[in-house]
Amino acid sequence: MKKNESALTLNLLTSIPVWLKYTLYIFFIFHFSLLTFNSFSQGIAINVTGDSAANSAILDLSSTTKGLLLTRMTTAQRDAINLPAEGLIIYNLECHNLNYFTGSAWMPLNSLGGLVPATPGSITGSTNVCSGQLGVNYTVSAVSGATSYTWIVPEGSSVSSGQGSSGIAVTFGTNSGNLCVSASNSCGSSSSSCLSVTNNLTPGAAGIITGTNTVCQGQNNVAYSVTAISNATGYTWTLPTGASIASGSNTNSINVNFSASASSGNITVYGTNSICNGTASSAFSITVNPLPAAAGTITGTNTVNTGQNNVSYSIPAITNATSYTWAYSGAGVTISGTTNAITINFSVTATSGDLTVTGTNACGNGVVSADYPITVNQPIALDATSSAVAGPESSKTWSHTCTGSNLILIVGTEVRGNGTAVTSLTYNGVAMTQIGSPLVGSTLYYDKIQLFYLIAPATGTHDIVLTHNGSYVGATAVSYTGVKQSGQPDASTEQGPSSNGTYTTTLTTIANNCWTILLCHYANSGGTGGTGTTYLNLESMNIRMFHSNGAITPAGSTSLQTIGTPNDYVCHKMISIAPANP
Repeated sequence: MKKNESALTLNLLTSIPVWLKYTLYIFFIFHFSLLTFNSFSQGIAINVTGDSAANSAILDLSSTTKGLLLTRMTTAQRDAINLPAEGLIIYNLECHNLNYFTGSAWMPLNSLGGLVPATPGSITGSTNVCSGQLGVNYTVSAVSGATSYTWIVPEGSSVSSGQGSSGIAVTFGTNSGNLCVSASNSCGSSSSSCLSVTNNLTPGAAGIITGTNTVCQGQNNVAYSVTAISNATGYTWTLPTGASIASGSNTNSINVNFSASASSGNITVYGTNSICNGTASSAFSITVNPLPAAAGTITGTNTVNTGQNNVSYSIPAITNATSYTWAYSGAGVTISGTTNAITINFSVTATSGDLTVTGTNACGNGVVSADYPITVNQPIALDATSSAVAGPESSKTWSHTCTGSNLILIVGTEVRGNGTAVTSLTYNGVAMTQIGSPLVGSTLYYDKIQLFYLIAPATGTHDIVLTHNGSYVGATAVSYTGVKQSGQPDASTEQGPSSNGTYTTTLTTIANNCWTILLCHYANSGGTGGTGTTYLNLESMNIRMFHSNGAITPAGSTSLQTIGTPNDYVCHKMISIAPANP
């Protein structure tokens, strides 16, 4: 080796013992005798061929039977090297790979082979996230031999927790990109496993809801809206219990129905799209005023008579009711009161029906009560009386006025002359029906008394027209309301003539609550009413009309009595009439 061509300077530490120096000399002399060691200005070549070093190499080694053996040491020994130079290389006996010093840290020369961890498997986690989304979790299965994991997230995002472990939570910014992880230990780091993550725009924060903040149970189509939300393709609304969206679902403007059981609460909304939800609006407080509660059970009198007044009815107070609406399905009543207690007047034309009540307030009506049936009985009552002026005319006409309902008209007549009688009797042109046959009052004048009736005579004032074939005639008429409109008279009887001044006639009624009517003829005196008998102030010629002036109950035997001059001839025709509501 020529000195002026040498590019290698061997510096031996002065601390090496003399015997070791001689040994090294012998070693080099022996090996140099076997190798061609060429030193040129461009580099050093060590080989057995004598070839010079490559121009670009400072050291060019070549052999087909030997290799380069670098310094071998443990990790601890490597880390104990004092002030390692940048680029210093050693072979790590524990990691079984080459390490180099970067100037600040030891790194494996490559990540393959040795004890470097394997590349992590597939990352588990969402591939679609929302801008600004917090705490999105990602994990990989544990890698054998790994002591740490390094995660890299898209630009603008950050690992909020778990960096260094196999699972992390990420806070995302606005950028899409790859999320990657590599496993490492003291021997080095693996290749990265990556997952492509798409960052989607999050809808903006919802604004202030506008609409009605005080509603009623049962109120429908109440409008609420919020300003359109950026990046939102839909809207999610939350409503108080018992409220539902009637229209506008998934939009920024809705109509809401509040059921009869709806309660107060809050309305909120947030924007949505196919991936992300925005920030919800502030709560919009709704006060739902209640409807009145359901009405309870009505108490009162369930059977009344026409003409009965101030009949009381009531229900327990209804919760949330400020007023009460009472209704009656029948006719002819007057209801007084708007509270939970009322009175009812039943007119003479009142009919049966059902009574109901509903609680009311500013929000509307509550649930109506159950029907309370009221039976309106129409007891028999005197309607009107009239008389014809007795006279010799062959035809008599006089007027009679009927009012009310369930009417009957009764006419009593007296015709003088043997073999004579009434030949025709009409009211408002309608023929009346004779009860029984003519009865001879006495043989003095052979006066004939007769009794007629007409069911459902026309109301109003109309003419009664009587024709006869006698020499003189008299007639009286009486009408009653509340009478059964079929099967009349209930019962009838007659007796006489008799010379008893006081005369009693008895019949047996069939229906309960009948009234009895008596047509009386005295030959010389008018007669007055006896026990249980009321004079109707009806007189024409020698006949007078009497009645019981009240209901006969229970049905059975009953009597009417007249009192006349002793030994005066007398005869009676007596009937009973049944009520419309026995």
